[in-house]
Amino acid sequence: MNTPLLSVIMPAYNTELYIQEALESLLNQSLKSIEIIVADDGSSDSTVSIVKQLKDNDCRIKLYVMPENQGQSMARNMALRYARGKYVYFMDSDDWLMHPDALEIAVERCEQTNLEFLFFDADIFYMDRNASPLTWNYQRTARYDEQTVWKGLELMKDMLVYGTWRAAPWLMIVRRELLHNNNMKFYPSIIHEDELFMAKLMPVVQRAGCLKRSLVGHRVHTSSTMGRHFSIRNMACYLTVVDELKKYEDHIPAASNQVLELYIRYTLNPVIRTASVLSFKEKIEILKMICKRGYIKYLTVRSLVRFMI
Repeated sequence: MNTPLLSVIMPAYNTELYIQEALESLLNQSLKSIEIIVADDGSSDSTVSIVKQLKDNDCRIKLYVMPENQGQSMARNMALRYARGKYVYFMDSDDWLMHPDALEIAVERCEQTNLEFLFFDADIFYMDRNASPLTWNYQRTARYDEQTVWKGLELMKDMLVYGTWRAAPWLMIVRRELLHNNNMKFYPSIIHEDELFMAKLMPVVQRAGCLKRSLVGHRVHTSSTMGRHFSIRNMACYLTVVDELKKYEDHIPAASNQVLELYIRYTLNPVIRTASVLSFKEKIEILKMICKRGYIKYLTVRSLVRFMI
């Protein structure tokens, strides 16, 4: 069997309402040299049967079923072990590609410019009234020139300084060799694992580029990570991300450390302000966690006041 140009990795968990549209948007792409690796994370609905029906008609779909729900990180990591493509695209099972030439254009740009990493935009679609509205969007390419090739660390710093940083793997295509050589995996058993993955990935990227197009339709609903109301678990997981980045800083150059420190400030201040919706008891618990770790230095007085009030 010929090696595919692109491996699409799709974790799935109880997305029977959306996964058929997600997969069909992939099968209908003009780029045919793809494999679609669906890692089902112990779904209890008809997600698996829908994938199996589509798989029977198109051998590019590979299905791996986890015996029980272990989280999106474990599903992605499992799928990565089976990926054979030159490039990898992480796609959510409730999203879809809005243009039939999306993958072809993205991969061609990578090939023509010898890129390891390519980022693009997405449009947000709210699926129900109870989904918490996002305070950001995924339109961030306006600032960047398509002809410029960045080092990942420089690009990350620019995005943090100008507020265009979005830690979403489904907003980029990356060379699989880069992931393999740097042992890039998703941290298990937390939400917001994308934050850690992307922050660790960018310092090792040597050639990054931009595609000024919105390729993905991104759904936000009550069962999606971004659609849920903020809880103390969200804060605990963000602090785990910072814990792991602090360990990572011990093994990378000082220049990378400076950018990761900037990232920690960029991330923790909006998160602590969002946590203002929690109860007073929960706020005290969060402050204890932050102080115990020594992360209070990253928070501004304004953020702390808003958090407590």
